Amino acid sequence: MSEGGDRLRSLLRGAAREVTRRATSFAPLVEARRVFGELRQGRIPVPAESLRAQLLRVPDLDSLWIDVTPAGVRVDASFTRGEPVRVTFVPVAARFAPRGAKELVFRVEPPEHAGSARVADLCAALAAAVARAIWAPILPPDDGSAADAIVERDADAELRVDLRSLTPLRRLRGPQQAVLDGMPIVGVGSTQGALYLQIPVPGVRPNGG
Repeated sequence: MSEGGDRLRSLLRGAAREVTRRATSFAPLVEARRVFGELRQGRIPVPAESLRAQLLRVPDLDSLWIDVTPAGVRVDASFTRGEPVRVTFVPVAARFAPRGAKELVFRVEPPEHAGSARVADLCAALAAAVARAIWAPILPPDDGSAADAIVERDADAELRVDLRSLTPLRRLRGPQQAVLDGMPIVGVGSTQGALYLQIPVPGVRPNGG
């Protein structure tokens, strides 16, 4: 190749590196603006990537596909033992009381899977991601362990998960416990690419409560 051709290839490689560098440097700013916009709407987002990270820790998991839409969290999971699971977790309610309940309720579709132990494990993993999104500043570093939340089945194929039963939350004491008790969550829902928790903001009507 001629000297001119080599020079052109070098310029193109340099331009590509610069575009990549700028895209990378802007990415945190874009994400920060997105999160700030959510907070102004009274929402704490839980991105699909965070949900996936927790779901990947479910015992015996072999493969995982997840898609978060306004209809809920769709999960397609296979395991090293037993049958695969294909379900949607539809956010129904957030039941948070001062010094009391810290619960999320999901409806399972199709409803016949609501009693599955695997589905309960997946639900607990979603709850762990939510807890990290809400209380990250007061929680200990994530040790990578699988979620151990208590998940109970209610009527109408609904699963109720107690966030306070997660090990990191059980270990909170003193001022950290006060922060846990005082966080006002009034609803839960889903949008494209994320679950979200609704917090009280003047002029913003709660959703998913």
